[in-house]
Amino acid sequence: MSRPRGTSAGILALKRMDIPLLVIGALLIASLTAFFSGVLPYPVGWIILGIAFIARLIYLSGR
Repeated sequence: MSRPRGTSAGILALKRMDIPLLVIGALLIASLTAFFSGVLPYPVGWIILGIAFIARLIYLSGR
């Protein structure tokens, strides 16, 4: 399958909905929201979730 000219495969891959990326993003937002609202004393797992989110983006752009 040939790729359309003038576009990147990474950009096309990111336009499709990716369920794991949505779940990781939702957990990251929930963790940071709970921290900033004072529910949690520190942002639980934000580094791990942030790394997982970036790694998933890199994986999708390379696919």
